[in-house]
Amino acid sequence: MMTGTDIDSLIRFMQSALESPERIDEELFRDEVVAYNDLVHELNAHLAASDRLLDAGRRDEAIEYSERNGNLLEMYEKLDIPEIELWCELVTAFELPAPPRLHEDAAVQLNDAYVKLNELRPLLTRHRLLALDHAPLRYRLITLAELAAQDPLNPVWQDGVEEFQKARLSEIPRDLDRAKPKHSTKANWNRPKPDRHLRSVPIRLPQPCRQSGHAKKRLQTSLRNSRPMIPSIRTKIYSSSSASWP
Repeated sequence: MMTGTDIDSLIRFMQSALESPERIDEELFRDEVVAYNDLVHELNAHLAASDRLLDAGRRDEAIEYSERNGNLLEMYEKLDIPEIELWCELVTAFELPAPPRLHEDAAVQLNDAYVKLNELRPLLTRHRLLALDHAPLRYRLITLAELAAQDPLNPVWQDGVEEFQKARLSEIPRDLDRAKPKHSTKANWNRPKPDRHLRSVPIRLPQPCRQSGHAKKRLQTSLRNSRPMIPSIRTKIYSSSSASWP
């Protein structure tokens, strides 16, 4: 592919030819038409390759591919001249092949990938640092879950979350064993021990009341006085008999 300077010179020639078609050098014009057509073909091929990477959810690889080939978006911006329709008419007038259409949809998708990458850059940086530092899985899993939530169309993050969840589940029994106190049996581990302050508190049961003889006698007298006065049977019989006697 031509350098950026060469492409800028080509675009200036095309614009000059459109402004003054009567001054065109046909041999030079033919060479420039072929050069522009070759550039468009090459760019479209690169855009198609990056588009396949994006469809597979490999955004980082697509952007790396774009940068490795001279930044495909910058190349697209240079070759997508506003006078393309006039240029095609001029080329056809000289009975030369018109250039192919640029793959606009692929360029738009690649541009969206750049935008999304900038949004995810802080999380991606944290994800890479945790991996380099061999951080515990629970921290790396949190970051992966955030990436999957913010980038749901990328299957790479969801696959990573599922893989890390399985690995994390296998770690939980080991973490529980490490959390157990040293030199403790299973019975001691399962049965909670009372606090030492609670164990030191003496337990006092209530004692029966002891009353003196004088207090006991006074209580019995009070109970008798509180009962209703019920006459004895003998008194009833005597009262009823004496009432009938002369």
